Amino acid sequence: MNRVTFDSREFRQVVVALRDKAPEALRNAGMAAALVISKHAIETKLIEANPPFLNRRTGTLVRSVFASPRSVLAGDRVIALFGSHLDYAYKHEVGGHFTEWIKGHRVRRYLRRAHAQRTFGGRRVWVGEAEIGSHWVKAHSVSRIYRRRRMFATALNEKREIVPALVRAALRLLGKTTEIPSAGAILAAAGGSR
Repeated sequence: MNRVTFDSREFRQVVVALRDKAPEALRNAGMAAALVISKHAIETKLIEANPPFLNRRTGTLVRSVFASPRSVLAGDRVIALFGSHLDYAYKHEVGGHFTEWIKGHRVRRYLRRAHAQRTFGGRRVWVGEAEIGSHWVKAHSVSRIYRRRRMFATALNEKREIVPALVRAALRLLGKTTEIPSAGAILAAAGGSR
């Protein structure tokens, strides 16, 4: 029969180290969860689906999605943020009536290409667009209705099951090395982003 013995002083040091480093490990697990969920939102809700209601042309919304590099331990919860800083991302997420402010701007009117063609000697010649007028529009407000799209909430609900696995991986890594695991190490130990 083998017996394992611990020096009580060393054991106390390990327990204190784990107790002091566990909150940081849990914060890193929260960051890893935010990374996984934001990646899932980008891939499945914004790129693969290419929702026609967002009318994606420039990719600004896709590029604006972020996972916060910091997470906060509040009582028995870890709070990690992900989302977008763009106003219209929020408007699409929650839906409803919104009043938007339009700056004053100049509106130019042009002849259309079909109307700007001339016929010389039986053949059509392109003479270019001609500005036929312009006017200034004063600053004003516009009321718009946005349908509720729930890009980020559905991504969170679909990937919710990965959070306990990330927390277990963080604590397992902390127990093995007594070093605070990074978000990347936690993702690798949990089997990637699945």
